[in-house]
Amino acid sequence: MRRLSRGAKIVASFISHNDGVARLKLTEVNGVGVTITRAEVTIRKKYRFAKIVSLFLCRVPEASEHHLSTAFGPVTLCGEAAKVRLPAGQYQRSIKDYFLGAKLERDAVIKGHDEIGRPVTASVVF
Repeated sequence: MRRLSRGAKIVASFISHNDGVARLKLTEVNGVGVTITRAEVTIRKKYRFAKIVSLFLCRVPEASEHHLSTAFGPVTLCGEAAKVRLPAGQYQRSIKDYFLGAKLERDAVIKGHDEIGRPVTASVVF
């Protein structure tokens, strides 16, 4: 009963990013069973050359933000760690991003529920 009253805690860490897939390591640290089902990814782009391009060529926003949601097979953890593959093909830089000097920041919020149905979230920036 005591471990359930403490609640579940998930720690997410970034491992690698290659071939259009981001690999994350999820660890449950309080000994409560957790089922992870989805991830919501926010991509923020800050265009460093936007002012210069807007002055001479065409109007360009200084920043943009995109929200994506990805579901993956349920991952069950209880006091252990698991590696998760997050499809990241659409998070790559385009030619426009290189031209405008984009700085990318990807933030993934991993969501699920514990063994009695309470919501559990973890956040990781990659």
